Amino acid sequence: MNTQTPLDPFETALLAELRRVVQQGSARRHRGRDLLAAAAVLAVVGLGATWLLPSDDSNPLAPREAAAATVLTQAAEAAADRPAGQGIYWHTSMVRTYPLGDQTGGNGRVDQAWVRKDGIHWFRYGDGPIKRDPESQGFRVCDKGVDYEALAALPAEPTELRAALARLMRNNDDGPVPSDAQQAFVTACTVDLLSLLPVSPAVRAAGFRSLIAQPGAKNLGPAVDGRGRHGTELEFPDGDDTLRVILDPTTGLLLQSESGTKGNTARTLELEAGWTNTLG
Repeated sequence: MNTQTPLDPFETALLAELRRVVQQGSARRHRGRDLLAAAAVLAVVGLGATWLLPSDDSNPLAPREAAAATVLTQAAEAAADRPAGQGIYWHTSMVRTYPLGDQTGGNGRVDQAWVRKDGIHWFRYGDGPIKRDPESQGFRVCDKGVDYEALAALPAEPTELRAALARLMRNNDDGPVPSDAQQAFVTACTVDLLSLLPVSPAVRAAGFRSLIAQPGAKNLGPAVDGRGRHGTELEFPDGDDTLRVILDPTTGLLLQSESGTKGNTARTLELEAGWTNTLG
């Protein structure tokens, strides 16, 4: 005799979502990863991450939370589908807020940078003039200066990408990273890779997927960044500190990152990152 407890509406909807992901995965190159992500929904539901579905009574998944892995997988798929873009300069625009209101870095100021593939930099702080930086060359990954060719050669497989970032960290230009801080350091490098560096869509997608394996990752639910943009907030433990990011999983864009302890955090608000033919 069947004594199993009937599924409630949430469980029924969750299984339907699992079947949908599995069916989609059969037609994708990354089928195995899609299946693992779908399994993660069942394995860790309730541990963090909000389903990115309408929050109304007609959606039985809305009141519950799913794994951070689900959100990162969605962001990876969106990032892989974004065009690579092209241009003369890699342009970034951001607002940085430093711990305890430290003004030395231009708190709340919009800073911009332009970098050619040959590594030549230009910058603008706030409303100031655009200036060339005669000392800055190339790109920085995990505190290691690299040229564009090395950046373009980063692997587009999550485990291999994380290993490559770890090698750069161990040979960085600023000295040894304590062993107990290395995992968090590489995670922070991955976040920079997602938002600030001109890597291919496939490498950016691999960066999102590599974060899935980070212990203690949590989804803190819907959030609004410093410019009022809506996304999902994830948290990654870093010893006594935490690294929090707000991303838009539907576009694969990272909107904001914040690190430090409560009341003493540094925040970077990502406004723009992409190729352009215009300096200024």
